[in-house]
Amino acid sequence: MKTIQVLLGAVCCVTSAMEAEYYSEPQVYGLRPNPGVENELGPIGVTGIEARIGKGVQVTVETVQPGSQASGKFNKGDIILGVNGVKLAGRDPLPVLG
Repeated sequence: MKTIQVLLGAVCCVTSAMEAEYYSEPQVYGLRPNPGVENELGPIGVTGIEARIGKGVQVTVETVQPGSQASGKFNKGDIILGVNGVKLAGRDPLPVLG
């Protein structure tokens, strides 16, 4: 398994008390992923990537659409650490992923 940075968009959600310990910046949207629960993220914009948000808000590639921008660059199980130089650690991945 490799770790990679992505260059485009996304959507998902949930909230909890663990958020205060995990998130390092103020909440942007009404909901954000619960760091203690795994959630389906779904498609990330037009990248062709479908992802999942795991515990600790780890964004993992689930599938890559054949012929998409991500095809041949991403594989199932790749971990997305950041987007366009912005690290996901401690942040809500939804605004970062677009």
